[in-house]
Order: sequence, then C-alpha cells, then structure tokens
Amino acid sequence: MKQKEANLARLIGKRLLAEANDLKRTLPTIANDLGLEENDLSMIVNGEVSLSRALDVIHLFAKRYPVKISDILLDSDDTKNAIVLMKASESVCSSRIYRRKDKKNQMTPYYDYRDTATSKFSPFKPEWIKELRVVENADPENLDVAYNHGHFLHQMTAIIGPVNFYWEVRGKKYCQEMNTGDSNFISPFWKHSFTARSSDQDAIIIAVTFSGSVGRARSELYALGEESIAAFSFDNKDRNRAIAQLVKQIMANHILSPSSLQSRLLVSNIDINIIELLDEKCAKDEAALRRLARFFQLPQNIFDFPSDASGSEVVTKSFKSKDAYVFTEETSDYQISRLAEHSEMPEVMGFNMRVLSNNFDKSGVLRTSLHSFLYNYSKNTILLSWEFKGQWLTEAIEQGDSLYMQPNISHKLCVRNPTEGTLFLFRAPGYIDINLQKELTSFSNTNRVMETSAWFD
Repeated sequence: MKQKEANLARLIGKRLLAEANDLKRTLPTIANDLGLEENDLSMIVNGEVSLSRALDVIHLFAKRYPVKISDILLDSDDTKNAIVLMKASESVCSSRIYRRKDKKNQMTPYYDYRDTATSKFSPFKPEWIKELRVVENADPENLDVAYNHGHFLHQMTAIIGPVNFYWEVRGKKYCQEMNTGDSNFISPFWKHSFTARSSDQDAIIIAVTFSGSVGRARSELYALGEESIAAFSFDNKDRNRAIAQLVKQIMANHILSPSSLQSRLLVSNIDINIIELLDEKCAKDEAALRRLARFFQLPQNIFDFPSDASGSEVVTKSFKSKDAYVFTEETSDYQISRLAEHSEMPEVMGFNMRVLSNNFDKSGVLRTSLHSFLYNYSKNTILLSWEFKGQWLTEAIEQGDSLYMQPNISHKLCVRNPTEGTLFLFRAPGYIDINLQKELTSFSNTNRVMETSAWFD
C-alpha cells in the first residue's frame, strides 16, 4: 500500500470514529447497524485496512446515519514537504487564450490565462493572465474593453507592466492606469476588465482569487436553495434596516417577542427601547446596541455591517517606494510594500517584496498562520529555505515560477547572486481563521481534536 494512501486511510478512520462519538454510538453499535464484524470496524478506525475498504465503509456509514459523506471524506495532501512549486515552463503548458468582442464586434484574443501553484487545501485559485487587447486611451467606455460579469470569488491583483484596470459599480464605469507593483482588490460580482497600454511591453496581472466565509459555506447554501440564501442576507444598502433585520433574527432565534424581550430587559435593569431598534427607518442608538449585545452575550461588533460607501467595492493602490519598510533593519533582508487590501477581509493580505539578502544567515525567518502564495516576477533567482519535520530544505524559485506554502511553516528567502529579487506574496486563511482559533482555544484538550478513543470508557 502506498504511504499516502495508508495515511489517508488512517485519517479517514479517525474521522469515522469522531462522527461515531458525535452520534453517541460505540463501535459495537456501529458495527451492528452496518452489518460488519466489530474487529473489521476497529481495523478501519485504526487505519489498518486499504483505502478502498475504508471508502466502502464510510459510504455505508453516511447512508445509514445523518452525516454528510463529504464530512468524512478527506483528500490526500498534494504538497511535497508542505509546498507546491510550479515552474514557469509548467505554467506555459496550461496556457489557454480567450477571445472577447472588440469595437468592430469581432471575436479577437483578449486574455492568455495560465495556471500557477496551488493546492487542494489552498484558499487560492491564482492565475497568471496576460492582457492581449491593446488600447490607446484610458476611456472606461472604450468599446475595445470587454467587461466580465464579475465572479463569485474575491480577487487580489498584482500588476506587471502597463495595465489598464477597469471596473463598473452601479452602472458607472471607471479606469485606472496601473504599472508594476500596483494592485487592486475586487469584491465578488463587480464587473471588471484589464487591457494593455503598449504593444511593446508585456502587460500581465497575477490574479489571486479566493473564497471567504460564503465560499466555504457554498455546499450548504446550494443544498438549502435560492430562497434560503435570500433569507440569510441583510440589506447592505440601508444600515438601519439591516440592524433591525438582525435584531429580529436574534429575537426569533431566542424565541422572544418584542414584549417578552422588553420585560426581560427591565428585570435585568437594562434600558433599551426595543421598538426603536426594530423600526427599520429609525436611526439606531449605538449604546443601546452595545447593551443588547452584552445581554445576549454576543460579540460587541455583531451589529457592524460591511460599508456600502462608494469605493468599498473595489480598492486600488499605487506602488510607492516611500511606503516600504525593511523586515530586519540590521541586515536589510526584505523590503516590503503592502498591496491593496479590504477592511472586510482583515486576514487577507498581499505584499510586494524585494529580497535583498544573498545569504540565508542574514535573512529573517518568516512564519504565518495563513496559506501563502508567491510569484517571482524578477529576472533573478530567489532561493527559499523552509523547515519541514525538523529539517531545513531549499528550493530555487526562478523568474515566472510560483509557489504555494502551507500555514505555520518557518521559512526565509535570499537571492542567488549579489543582486536583488522581487516577488509578490499573498496570504489568506482557509477554514482555520481567527474565530476558529479562538473557539479551539476554549477546548480543555486540543490534543483530542483528532479523536483516538470513544467518549467514555
């Protein structure tokens, strides 16, 4: 049996045991319900069977109990020593050119899409995209510009070369001329496009799309249906109405009417006018909202909503060398500039990095709780050293290469020659974000998250 398959069978066995514990069923009970020998089930739980046998049993398990098979099924780790490196030559092999209508209504080449490094467990779906349509001006109404319909994923974009960026918000179109090191952040479903300004220089974007919490809940949303999706959303154009909607939802969840909630507040000596908070047209008392949050033991920011102010849909940022900082000033290892970011996605971030050190001994060690994606857009080779299972490994990242790295991996960078290299670095959480970390911290024993025994002796 291949080692990866053996490890996967072992993890699936642990997941089956965890689901059995959640269902408050012992292994003998599960074996009896599924028509299996108890010893066979114990071997599956202990990872002592083939992967195909483990898969057969979890299908039986999901058919018998109210458990999603996707909650037990696991994918094998597709990284090699915690990273995925895609060479530029591999990226070229994935090239596909898409055509869009031009001002003459002809379908002509618009984008050259190429894959870059990613993983099954990465929140990113990053692409290298070359702009093939050359324009002569920055007119957002230019008929040679083909806007898309917007897409479900958030997008962080880093610019290489003379690129025009276009976007449309509520019927009004915009254009910004961008250059190497510039960046933007595009929220879901806002129409946008990119073109080249020169036929002599390459115009390229590194488009790093990723899922937020909605993306991670997509399967459940699909299963519940369109009407349910509408019921879950608040009015993002009217904050007073959105707050009133949320207060009503909280009351309904707690089986409280306006009168019963008002009575409970009075008993607790809490002065809140519930009628005003439920009035969708009435301005909200912020102090009253804080008191209500405390009463329900909810986070103090529960009534904060994404801004609907103009400009929050798309964020652009121009590269300015004066805004850069050095990570380790004593050795001048990395000069770092922040890329465009969005206030509603505080754990998602991008950087333009100049790697200045040509000696790992002078390079500071980096580490993050987030997933990482790197793209080397310089002509110089950047060396990556990272620690995996107690051993430091090294890999060369050439021009056009890209790399994905798992969270919590110590690593450092340097350049091969006495020069400097530049790369784009993006970071984002997967399912494990700060809220999940806080919940995990409240557990009495985090070592038991991957369960190895029943919940009682």
